[in-house]
Parts: sequence; structure tokens; C-alpha cells
Amino acid sequence: MRPQVRRMAGAGNKFVPVTATNLYIHGQSGFVVDVLNCGANIILSSNPDSCPTKTTPIAENFEFDIIAPPRPNPAATLVTEVNLGPNNTVGIAPILETRSDANAPAVHVKIPLAGTAVSSTDVYARKVYVGWNTPPNKPVRHFRLTLNQMDLHDDKETDPGDCKCTFFWMNVDRAPNPWIRLVDFARGDMNDYDDDDGFGDGEMDFSGAVFDFYVFDGDSFSVRANGYDQDCLDDYFGDHRFRRTTFLRCYVAGNGDNDEYKSLEARFGPPSYGIGFQDVTAGNEYELEFKIQQVEIIRQ
Repeated sequence: MRPQVRRMAGAGNKFVPVTATNLYIHGQSGFVVDVLNCGANIILSSNPDSCPTKTTPIAENFEFDIIAPPRPNPAATLVTEVNLGPNNTVGIAPILETRSDANAPAVHVKIPLAGTAVSSTDVYARKVYVGWNTPPNKPVRHFRLTLNQMDLHDDKETDPGDCKCTFFWMNVDRAPNPWIRLVDFARGDMNDYDDDDGFGDGEMDFSGAVFDFYVFDGDSFSVRANGYDQDCLDDYFGDHRFRRTTFLRCYVAGNGDNDEYKSLEARFGPPSYGIGFQDVTAGNEYELEFKIQQVEIIRQ
């Protein structure tokens, strides 16, 4: 859940503050389910694939509250919007109930899957927006942020080893596509990424890594990034045959530590909103270079 600015049909297609919620329910998550159902000793079994339960049932009701953003004026009322999320396979609509608590207006969401034929391998994905029917009396600023380059200063490996940096993400909190995986936009091999120490230059260019978003005049937005040197264990995601030799390979013969990189965070707001080229560092480990453009100012 995160605060955003969005056009809402219930607000006359004007921009209003919303709480945007991304919901994803799925019962399949690899070997961790085997361990939860059959115990950690399954790792030591002669047949680590022997656990009969490899999924978690999702045919039950899920309920939660979405807290509305601050009310723009005393007469404003709550409006909602629901869209399908990625890879959804379930057509059952959520049940939304407005709770008009003066201190914390909210929408109660119920996902009524109990007693249905939904299987544990189905995907229930929705985007739920809760906002107000009238906008604040402020202009709306339309921004576009484009990631251009990453400079890696520490690949966390002894040379000639390089970083398996495919597990790096970037986020703009106000954007409708809040998280992107950098490897999806890289113009080089992030699975074999050398730092700028020694013979490497540490530079990785990106294409199409764009965040397009809106904020009300006077508000700010955050840019974040985090990641891991993928190392050995991640090669086994989704594998139900986690043998003892897997751990020997990763921890004795190889490197299974999955080194975590420092998180990067920068906040931009008035008066400049960071417009122009930005170079933000995460300690001495890496830096991201991106451009912030103000596309337009909208007066409603």
C-alpha cells in the first residue's frame, strides 16, 4: 500500500490522492512449503522430493483494511476502483465496505474465496485504489524519472569473480509501477557484473527503465533501490529436490552467502523536485544515475 495521485472515475476523472494497494495471493512458493508441511528434516531425507504437500490452499477468505489518504475537504466522500493484477486467473470480485470513521476513514476489503473451486496454484491479483471524490485545491505536477546507468564499486567477490547482480530492484513510491527489476532493462550482463576496481569500469547502462507519475504541488517523492549478489542458493528457487549436496555445493565448494547490498534512498520535493540529472550513492557499494523531468503542470 502506498500513497499516489491518480485520475479516478468516481471523482469526475480528476486527479485525487489515493491509497494504492497491490494484492497477490498464490499458494505455490517452492521448497519452503515442503519444509512448512513436512519439517526441516526433509532436507536430510534420501528423497527430498517426498513431501506430498507442495502448495498452500488459498480457498479461504482474506480480509484487510485500506486506510484512506487525508481527506482533502470536509465534504469529500470515498471512492474506489479495482483493476486486475498481473497473471490473475481468478474472476471472483472483492467485496468492498466503506468505513467512515472520522479519525481514520477506510475501506474494508474481503476476498471471498472460501468454499470456491479456486486451486492452490491459481493466482488472485488485484490493484485496489481508495481515494476521494474531490481533489485538493492544488496543481498536479507530472514527472518522468529515467534510470540511465548504475556504477558498481564493490562486486563482493574476490577477483576474478563478479557479482550476480540480477536481484537488484528500484522503486519510486508515487509511481503506478512502483518496483522494477533492473536486469529487465540492462544493456549488459548483470549476472556477470564486474565492479570498477581493477580491470572493470563498473558501468551498466539501462534502456526503458522509466517511472511516470504525478504528485500534488508541494508534495515530495522517494527513490529507493536494494539488491543482492545472487550467489548460489537462488539457482534453486522453485526446486523441490533440495539435497544435502546442494548445501555442500553452495557453502563448501562455492559461495552461498547471498551478500546484501546497502539500500539506497533519496527524497525529492519543492522547490526543485530534483529536476535534472541525479547521481545517488549507496555508501561505497554502488550508485544510480537517473534523470528527473517535469512533463507538465496540471491545474484542475
